Amino acid sequence: MITLYDMTDAYQRVRVLAETEGEGVADWATSLADIAEAMETKVGNMGALVREWKAESEVYASEVRRLSARQQAIDARIKRLEWMMQTAMQEIGIDKVGNGTLTVRLQNSPPSVEVLDESIIPSTFKRAKLDMPLSELPEGLEYMAEVSVNRRAVLDALKAGAEVQGTRVVQSQHIRLY
Repeated sequence: MITLYDMTDAYQRVRVLAETEGEGVADWATSLADIAEAMETKVGNMGALVREWKAESEVYASEVRRLSARQQAIDARIKRLEWMMQTAMQEIGIDKVGNGTLTVRLQNSPPSVEVLDESIIPSTFKRAKLDMPLSELPEGLEYMAEVSVNRRAVLDALKAGAEVQGTRVVQSQHIRLY
């Protein structure tokens, strides 16, 4: 089966030969017409294939949306059940429950920082972000930056024994299934 690329190349070669040779114009015209007709058929078939693939792609996209919605619903149910188990276990003081095939356990999460008052946090624990290349930032325009708390730096300082105003360490728990 000849490719569209090969047909285009053949058409161009025949056209150049027809222009340079000039003899047998009817033969050249017939050859060019035959190649053009084959190209039209090929392009039409390719167009039909593209249309079919677009329809198939839309079916897949629709299925992805459907499955994504289903996944979100299941994730929400999981989160709700884990919250219910954690709350119940914490309220009655149980750290571990097992039934032989499954163990549910409360586990401490890594420490995290809770920001109580961002306005009193020292600037050494804040980050500034601009939406432009750093090399183009003129000096003195830091006020245009988006400022956020560097929670990792705050946590490291608090762990090292420093006091960072406006923050505190929070130790939470989460459910762990074995």
